Amino acid sequence: MVKETAKKGLFDDAWTSFFNPDLEDEPKKVKEEPIENPRWEDYDWTDWADFWNISVERTRLNFEEADEEEKVSLIYANRTIHEQAEEKRQKLAKQEADRVKSQELMKEIAAKKKEKAVSTSLFENTTSYRQQPKDKSEARRHALYQEMMRQESDIDELKGMTNKFTENNENFISDIRRNMDNARYIFENSQLNSRQAQHENEIYQSVYANLKSRFETQNEVINQSSNRTRRDIEDKIDNLSRERNNLPW
Repeated sequence: MVKETAKKGLFDDAWTSFFNPDLEDEPKKVKEEPIENPRWEDYDWTDWADFWNISVERTRLNFEEADEEEKVSLIYANRTIHEQAEEKRQKLAKQEADRVKSQELMKEIAAKKKEKAVSTSLFENTTSYRQQPKDKSEARRHALYQEMMRQESDIDELKGMTNKFTENNENFISDIRRNMDNARYIFENSQLNSRQAQHENEIYQSVYANLKSRFETQNEVINQSSNRTRRDIEDKIDNLSRERNNLPW
């Protein structure tokens, strides 16, 4: 009969061997600092609330209802959403700066054209110079075009964020699957009796199935939310396009 202490020692060695392999010939990956005693108030949930279209208070209630493992997962996911939102804010700020710069350039060009037109009218025969009719809706037409471009950019950003989020989840599950296979190999070739080895393997399989189910559900929810948001943006673009096409010249 195998003693409990011996079983525990072998179990710990097996766990260590496939979750912390000896990689002396390879550079060690930098891991995120583990989260102990996860607390909602220690993190900014504004971007998470905006992404899921819920209130910040709702994020707190969801967090408090989760168990310790789920709280840690929520914090890591919140970090990803926050980083992606920050990248988007920086990109939008750059786009706004470019827009202002473009407007200033357009004003400068318009001023030079006006100056040239006045000069031409003074020194050339007016019959040989015919100014093109002015677009009475030019400013509004340009503003609508800029807004359509911004909405298109939002769709691209949304697609990138969704793909990155789901890809991270899928990579995590793949790593877990690989570790499970390593564990099974270790147990099958260890000195544990067959019944004990089977029991240990069933524990790992249960953990894997639980994590896989949670991440698949998370991916499904985020894809559904992303599709709804994309359709809303596309409707806005259609409305902007119709308004732009209906403007008088």
